[in-house]
Amino acid sequence: MEGNVMVISVNDDNFKEEVLNSNIPAIVKLYADWCPYCRKFAPVFDKVSAEYEGKVKFVVMDVDLSPKTTKEYNVNTIPTVIIFKDGEKVNEYINPQTEEVLKNFLHENLN
Repeated sequence: MEGNVMVISVNDDNFKEEVLNSNIPAIVKLYADWCPYCRKFAPVFDKVSAEYEGKVKFVVMDVDLSPKTTKEYNVNTIPTVIIFKDGEKVNEYINPQTEEVLKNFLHENLN
């Protein structure tokens, strides 16, 4: 999905503005460039983002570039996805790998 504008990148500086202050629920994928499981999951996250456009904000955050937020949410394993709604963490899922798992996680936590 080249040039995918449905997924935005955040860091410690703009996390609050883009995620916690979002007027729609946000799902944040925490990853690192060196992580093979993260690379495998990237196209799944991008694909699902297209199906939820306008309903859920899809966000990616590199843990190596965002140590403050990573520590604040106690992220020790990547990839991890965290759903936020109304400025609060709703739930997290460690190492989702399939489209089905990600969609089920979204459905269970947003409905």
